Amino acid sequence: MDLRLLDLVAGILTATLVIGILFRRRRVQLPPGPRGMPIVGNIYDVPKSFEWLEYQKWSREFDSDVIYLNLLGTSVVILNSRQAVDDLLEKKSSIYSDRMPMGIDLVGCDWNFALAKYNDSWRLRRKIFHRHFQPSVISKYRPRVLKGTREVLRYLLKEPDNFIAHFRHFVGALSIGIAYGLEVLLEDDPYISNIDRAMHITAKATRTGAYLVDSVPILKYVPAWFPGAGFKRQAAEWRKCEIAASELPLASVKKQMADGVAPPSILRSLLSDLDEGGDDAHLEKMFGSIGATTFAGENLSSFGSFVLAMLLYPDVQRKAQEDIDRVVGSDRLPDFSDQPSLPYVAAIVKEVMRWRPVLPLAVTHRLTEEDEYKGYRIPAGSLVIGNSWRLCPGRHMAFEIMWMTVASILAAFTLEKPLGEDGAVIEPGGEYDPGLLIFPKPFSCAFKLRSKAAED
Repeated sequence: MDLRLLDLVAGILTATLVIGILFRRRRVQLPPGPRGMPIVGNIYDVPKSFEWLEYQKWSREFDSDVIYLNLLGTSVVILNSRQAVDDLLEKKSSIYSDRMPMGIDLVGCDWNFALAKYNDSWRLRRKIFHRHFQPSVISKYRPRVLKGTREVLRYLLKEPDNFIAHFRHFVGALSIGIAYGLEVLLEDDPYISNIDRAMHITAKATRTGAYLVDSVPILKYVPAWFPGAGFKRQAAEWRKCEIAASELPLASVKKQMADGVAPPSILRSLLSDLDEGGDDAHLEKMFGSIGATTFAGENLSSFGSFVLAMLLYPDVQRKAQEDIDRVVGSDRLPDFSDQPSLPYVAAIVKEVMRWRPVLPLAVTHRLTEEDEYKGYRIPAGSLVIGNSWRLCPGRHMAFEIMWMTVASILAAFTLEKPLGEDGAVIEPGGEYDPGLLIFPKPFSCAFKLRSKAAED
């Protein structure tokens, strides 16, 4: 066959292929979503708070569990069902596991394995976490939880106005004790302060749409001194806090082990399994971050939501107290043996976690190559958010802590809206700080002792 004819045939086939691809791309539509404005797209459609509720509303409105948004030219895809989340973020994790540059590459928030990319390191950390916090294991932590709960009650009796600070210290002391075996100071503890600061930084640094570098990843290579690169300087400062959150307690535990005085802890167990003299620095760093992850801020946020719920729904509080009085009586405080007999308290805990989920949206993922799902085209580079309240690997431990604390507080105190200097009731705002993890904004609550026996 003439070479010129072969060239012609090859050209026709290539042109046909290209035209077919272009035609298919036009035929395969983007997922449905609210109609945006020119240039800015849907930037004004996304609410500044409780956005996951709006995402669910759109899902019902457009009859689709996949919603598309255009935020200043950046494609954002919302997954509104567990099935969609599993199909894309789990089964296709090889192309959906990229993360936003600000939080991961620049700030280093991937010390929390929930934010890390899906790889062998992530799988190992999740396996370890599950091993130490599965239902069959967490009962061994109950004495420490019970002791911490009793301390919280004393703090609430002494300084009720600082209830959030008391909850923060309780959660921090409990997590650090279990993970590292370390004792904490009553005030200004460096371990608690570092991890708490790192969690708040993580919430800010990983918020979708907060930083231009997440939409234009190449900006992460801009020098910190370059005009407009303030995000690089901010990231450098934040990164120091993220590192300190896990490295400070890791160093303390290693020193205790070297001195032969390290008490039992998750980290001591993990480090003891390493080969002496081996090059295990990367594993030590990984294990240290697993300990910091147990803090996670989850119970702290849920405690604030519980107090808020009791102020807003006093009838629920009264019913729970009636059950506690019937089962426990007034001459002692609840303990874990009462849990099977107090299902209403368990229902309150579960409803608080559902009502105001700490992590309402899954960590934002970035799609590395174009994909198609349910007949919809998902462009490469899209930010993909799972609006599905995922199962947290630490949920069993979180429930244990919440149940014991809620039952104890309701046994000892009645939570009421406080009065101002003019005698008027001070209504709680009910607002939350936005971010990856949501926290209630400061509000006031009066903790009134229910009996003299409770005070004793």
